[in-house]
Amino acid sequence: MPPPSPTQDGIATTCDTYAQANAGDSCSAFATIHKISPADLFKWNTVLGAGGADCPTELWAGYYYCVHAFIREM
Repeated sequence: MPPPSPTQDGIATTCDTYAQANAGDSCSAFATIHKISPADLFKWNTVLGAGGADCPTELWAGYYYCVHAFIREM
């Protein structure tokens, strides 16, 4: 299934669950609301920067971000 729209570049190719950011969301609050760690949020959405360094400018209201990615078994 294709991701919802709009999204930014850098979303994990194994993403299977998306959530839309709202006005005023911070990365920390967004992660908490969706019951994921900030580290996973940053790993699955690389546009947010290493350790979330770019969250203040790259977490855009109305855009969808990955909140779960499946792990491919080898």
